Amino acid sequence: MRNTLLLIVLYCSSPAWGQVNLVPNPSFEDTVVCPQFLDQMDACLGWSSYRNSPDYYNACSPVSGITTPNTSFGFQYANSGLAYVGVATYRKNNSPTGNNYREYIGSELTTQLQIGTKYYFSFFTVSAEKNPIGFFSNNIGLRFFTNFYSLLNPAPLDNFAHIKLDSLLTDTVNWLKISGSFIADSNYNYISVGNFYDSQQTDTLIFNPFQMLHIILLMMFV
Repeated sequence: MRNTLLLIVLYCSSPAWGQVNLVPNPSFEDTVVCPQFLDQMDACLGWSSYRNSPDYYNACSPVSGITTPNTSFGFQYANSGLAYVGVATYRKNNSPTGNNYREYIGSELTTQLQIGTKYYFSFFTVSAEKNPIGFFSNNIGLRFFTNFYSLLNPAPLDNFAHIKLDSLLTDTVNWLKISGSFIADSNYNYISVGNFYDSQQTDTLIFNPFQMLHIILLMMFV
């Protein structure tokens, strides 16, 4: 199965600078080209695959299933704008890696995070509906990295995220807000979204058909 993640907005602010967005193209509205098929994250300006084959959906696409809101994996309006992306957070025995197949998206921050600074962030998520065999899962989360990753050099699946959803996401209609904070322990340059936990650490519930996630990300620091 495939769980999809729809990332909408992520920004930071400080008392000195006011609200400053550290993420380029935070709502995925800006395109390199309008997407024509699945697994085309490089069509989204500033974003790319950090592991396997996440998908980019945009209303500008002329292709059925790639345009929003009626995508290949369910009907879902963007929370803001007309675009979103999708990632698999759990897939059971459906690939060479079996249960541990994961998809991540990633982007380079516009400003490096500062060690010792406290950052606040939040996102909203909702499950979608369409796949022959699917699972609800937990652990959809947000993580920062000091290194750039790609399809050929994937980000690790090592049971750590800076913020994640601990409970199963089972609502296919209403978005759920997830929030948290952390004090940066490294000068992070990159942000990534996905399920960074293996199947032994991930709870699931069989759902027929499919799960979709919709996310808004908010990040602030003081």
